[in-house]
Amino acid sequence: MSPLSQTQFTVEMTCESCATSVRDALQSVKGVEEVTTNVPSNEVHVVSNGIPPERLLQVIRDTGKQAWIHGLGAVGNVSPIGKAISFTSFEIEQEENIVTIME
Repeated sequence: MSPLSQTQFTVEMTCESCATSVRDALQSVKGVEEVTTNVPSNEVHVVSNGIPPERLLQVIRDTGKQAWIHGLGAVGNVSPIGKAISFTSFEIEQEENIVTIME
């Protein structure tokens, strides 16, 4: 059995229904022990047993939500992995191929 780890995500959620969709999707993954969501701060915390963070990220994105890994670590000791991915808004203007990143 792998040690438990915690992964923090920034996920664009606008309502509790969004959070429920993300929570249900993550809880359906074998090895996910706990999922907490916070709509106002766009945060999702996942405690899992040996699941790669990239796999969890894909599960979240498969719900139709934009999401980014924000922090990784052992349970109770999560460190942010970089300010560049801690934003909560991401817009693409396809006509001009401009990406605007806002914190």
